Amino acid sequence: MDKRFLLALILTAVAVIATPWLFGTQSSLTNTKTGTGVPKADSSNRAGSIPTAVPVERDTSRPAVASTPAAENVPATSTAAVPETTVVSTPLANYRFSSLGAMPLSVELKSYKALDGSKQNVRLGSASNHLLAYRLFLPGDSIALSTVPFSVEQSRSATGSDVLTYRAAIAGAALTIRYAFASDSYLVRISGEVQHPSAPNGFLAIEMPSNLHSSEADSLDDQQHLAYAVKPQRENARGIPFSKLDPGERRLESGPITWVAAKNKYFIVGLLTPNGGVPFAEVGVTGGP
Repeated sequence: MDKRFLLALILTAVAVIATPWLFGTQSSLTNTKTGTGVPKADSSNRAGSIPTAVPVERDTSRPAVASTPAAENVPATSTAAVPETTVVSTPLANYRFSSLGAMPLSVELKSYKALDGSKQNVRLGSASNHLLAYRLFLPGDSIALSTVPFSVEQSRSATGSDVLTYRAAIAGAALTIRYAFASDSYLVRISGEVQHPSAPNGFLAIEMPSNLHSSEADSLDDQQHLAYAVKPQRENARGIPFSKLDPGERRLESGPITWVAAKNKYFIVGLLTPNGGVPFAEVGVTGGP
């Protein structure tokens, strides 16, 4: 059986709003400044995107979820910052993050060569220029974190794993997003904190990639395999092929949901909740062109 099919399950993010599990061996961290254009906030659901909602706090009793973002409350100066790109290198992959929105941008897979003639490593990326984006919903506020500049700190845990910690203050809320990297797998553990008087009544929406770049010789065949997949807590996993949704068609998968993923023919970008963690409240999908 094809090695790609057997080995290329790429899980790049896990467990938003949960305590990170930390890992053992070392990898390296580097920082670069980028002068490219600042991404603009998208106040509507991106065509083909999949907002996944989780409660802001574990003990939230009503993780109610609105599927359509409300008006944003973001200072105009937030889009003027030049984003800082941080690259985290492990034996298996190079991860790129932006300080604007504390977003993962792409993942380069060192063990897989692209078959598109470029002779480069496979790179998981999206036309939206990020793999995940976050939106915070608080009573009366909808904050697209993709417009918010974060400060970044690089550190290493007591067990030797690399950790990126992003911090920002916006609309009266203090935000922390933390990534902890495993050196022996493609797993990255994400945790977050929101300090705000209304935080118990809020939730976080996570935008999954609206496509995945193809590294295959037959890119059309690869694109035809584009799909989302969700795993309800008490049901079997089910797929949502891109071709099954008409442009503008909306589909809602009610929670609790333990994982959600975006996939092409061989590779997957997925979000999983940790054992015993709070499941995703719901998943909303909107068809694109």
